[in-house]
Amino acid sequence: MNTVLKIRRFFLAPLLAPLLALLLIIPGGCDLFHLSLADYLQDNTDYPPLAYVYVAVSSGDNANSGWTRSSPVKTLGRALDIWAAQGSAGAEIMLLEDIPPTYAEASASGLIDFSELLSTRPGITAVTLTGSGSGKTLNNGAIPNRSVVRINIPGKTITLQSLTITGGRGTPGGGIYVNNGSKLTIRDGVLVRDNETNTLGGGIYVDTIGAQITMSGGIVSGNRAPSPGSGSGGGIYVGPNGGFTMESGAIKNNEADKNGGGIYITGNAYIRQGDIGSPGEGNKAGFGAGIYMGPSGVLELGSPGGNNPYPRIQYNLSASSGGGVALDNGAKVIFHHGTIRNNNGSSRGGGVHIVNGELDMRGGAVTGNTAVAGQGIMVENAGTLKMSLNARALDPANPVYLSGVNRYITIGDFTGSYISGIAVVTTNGYLAGGVTPIIFGSPTQLSTYYLYFNVDGRGFGTSLDSNGRLL
Repeated sequence: MNTVLKIRRFFLAPLLAPLLALLLIIPGGCDLFHLSLADYLQDNTDYPPLAYVYVAVSSGDNANSGWTRSSPVKTLGRALDIWAAQGSAGAEIMLLEDIPPTYAEASASGLIDFSELLSTRPGITAVTLTGSGSGKTLNNGAIPNRSVVRINIPGKTITLQSLTITGGRGTPGGGIYVNNGSKLTIRDGVLVRDNETNTLGGGIYVDTIGAQITMSGGIVSGNRAPSPGSGSGGGIYVGPNGGFTMESGAIKNNEADKNGGGIYITGNAYIRQGDIGSPGEGNKAGFGAGIYMGPSGVLELGSPGGNNPYPRIQYNLSASSGGGVALDNGAKVIFHHGTIRNNNGSSRGGGVHIVNGELDMRGGAVTGNTAVAGQGIMVENAGTLKMSLNARALDPANPVYLSGVNRYITIGDFTGSYISGIAVVTTNGYLAGGVTPIIFGSPTQLSTYYLYFNVDGRGFGTSLDSNGRLL
C-alpha cells in the first residue's frame, strides 16, 4: 500500500505537475517517494498556507476563507476563529485596510480590544498584527476614554508591525494600554502618534506584575499628557509593576505637563539602543523632559561591557529642571554606555538632575547640555552620583554641581563591590563642621578633576585644607 504525500493543492500543485509526470515514467519512481498520484488527485482537503489570515474591514466577508488576499474576512474575531480551528496557539493576521473609529468590534475602552477578543478564544495566546504594504492605520478618531489598542488579559502576547496607532484618548494609556500581565512587542514600521490622555501615558501605558512592553523598532511621537499639574509620561508611562525594554527605535516630540515628557518610569526599564529625543523634536515636560524616574524605579542605560554612543538622550527641554533625566523618590539609573547631550534643564540639571535618587555612572558621556546651575549633572538633597573612571561626564562646560543643606556635602570612596577608582558624590551623610571630600583616591586624580565639580557655587580642589576639608 502506498503512503500518501499530502500537498497544499492550491499553492503547490501547478509546480509539482511536471515532477509527478516524470515519476510516472521512471520505473519505481512512485515507490521511491511513496507517492500515489491517484490518491493525490482524489485528495480534496483545503490545506491552509503558512503565512496570514487576511482582514479587510470594509470589503471583506466573514464567509470567505481568509487565507488569500483575494478572499479576506471582515473582522479580527473571525480571523482568530480561523486560526483556532487549526489548533494553533498563535495567530498571524494581516490588515489589508485601515481600521476606522467605527470598527464593528470596538469596545468602550479600546478600538482594538484584545482583552475581549481573546477572552472568548482562550486557545490563542499570541497574535501578530501586521499592516500590509507600507502599513495601515488604526484610528480611534479622538473618541473620549478609548485607547486605540487595549490588552488587559493575562498570559497573552501581542506583536504589532507596520501600523500607525493614532487618535487615542484612553484614560490612562491614550494610544496603547497594557495591563494585567499582558505583553506587547512593537516592531519596525509602527508609529504611535498624536494620542492623548488626561492622566498617565499619552502614547503608551504599562503596569501590573508581568506586564511588559518591548520596542525593537518603531517611533513614539507627538503624544501628550497635558493635564495641568498631573499629566505625566507624554510618550510612555511605566508603572511601578510594569516593565519596558527598548532595543531600538525613537521616542521624540512628546509632551507632559508635569513629569516625563518622553518616558515616566517607576518600574523596571532597560534602554539598550535608540533615541530619546532628536534635533528639533525633543520631548518636553516640567521635570524630567527626556526621562523622569519616580519612586523606586530602576533604569539601565546601555548594556554591561558595551561601549558606544547609544542610547542617546538628546535635545529635550524641561520647563523647570532635569532636561535629559530627572531622578526622584529613591529612583536609580545604572549608566553603562550612551550619550546624554544637548538637553536644556532651564534652572538646574541640564543633563541629569538628581534630587533624591542615584546615578551609578559606569560609562557614557554627559556633554553639551545647558542650565543655570549644573549644566551637566545637578546633585542635591538626598541625591547620589557614583562615577567610575570609564564615565566621560566631566568636561568644563558641563560640570557636576553639588547643592545640599548647609553645604554639608560628602564625596567619599564607594565601599561596595566595585573596582578601585570609583568616585561617589552624595548629599547624604552630612558632617557637622564641614565636608570631607575624598575624590578618586589620590591627589593626582583630584588635581585632574577638581575643575569639574562645583559646591554651591564654589569650585573645590585648590580650596581643600590639609585634612581634605572644603575651606
